[in-house]
Amino acid sequence: MRPTPDRIRETLFNWLADDLYEARCIDLYAGSGALGLEALSRGAGELVFVEAQRQVQEAIGQHLELLGAKAEQHQGQAISYLQYCDRKFDIAFVDPPYGQGLVVPTLEALAPRLALYNRIYVECEARSDLRLPAGWEVLKAKTSGQVGYYLLSYSPASEDATESSLENSQGGSTAE
Repeated sequence: MRPTPDRIRETLFNWLADDLYEARCIDLYAGSGALGLEALSRGAGELVFVEAQRQVQEAIGQHLELLGAKAEQHQGQAISYLQYCDRKFDIAFVDPPYGQGLVVPTLEALAPRLALYNRIYVECEARSDLRLPAGWEVLKAKTSGQVGYYLLSYSPASEDATESSLENSQGGSTAE
């Protein structure tokens, strides 16, 4: 488990400041649950945590209980959950384990589950030459050490557009 560093989390929630209130959120590869818990504390309307490891999911449940917060929890693989889920989400947090090639397949499974207006946070290795599927737009991009983090949006209408690369979107980004 690799929790999102505080500075990166602060930047992320500054990016999402106007979009979080009453938003329907999903935290895929939830890990410590820090991103989802922060979203709840900042006014998210609904939150779904998806985490494969039972012990980690139980720890998120304990944090929710301690905070008196309510959220759905699903123990299992993120992509599998997205394939059978019938809900729409406004905001998604996608922070899969590094080096497993999960970002693109997760985005592909997530696309049909997104509301018309959406924001997707992706965290991955900074130096990965990741090709986003058609329909995805990089709104913001930054790096911090070995971590690349991005705010994306998805539009099915733009699926005819060419692929984009996260690496190319980083040009001029500064470490935060």
